[in-house]
Amino acid sequence: MITDNHAAVAKRLMVTSSPHIHSGLTTARVMWEVNIALIPLLAMAIYNFRFYALTVIFASIAGACIAEFAIQKFFFKTKPALADGSALLT
Repeated sequence: MITDNHAAVAKRLMVTSSPHIHSGLTTARVMWEVNIALIPLLAMAIYNFRFYALTVIFASIAGACIAEFAIQKFFFKTKPALADGSALLT
């Protein structure tokens, strides 16, 4: 039950966006920085496990990129955006 007091309060309230901190970083830039940060991990995995690590890494990257491309192209009907680095990170 809405009373006259509730209606008066609702008229005075203003809904705006939150005052979050904003920087110039984009999602793509953050993804690529995380990918670059993982290079030492990949180097150590290749050093320790040799060919097996390479096959797992390349198969994982290929599978994630193909899946993201197919989902964006055929299900969402949008232009695939593989350049943001998110599939590589996955």
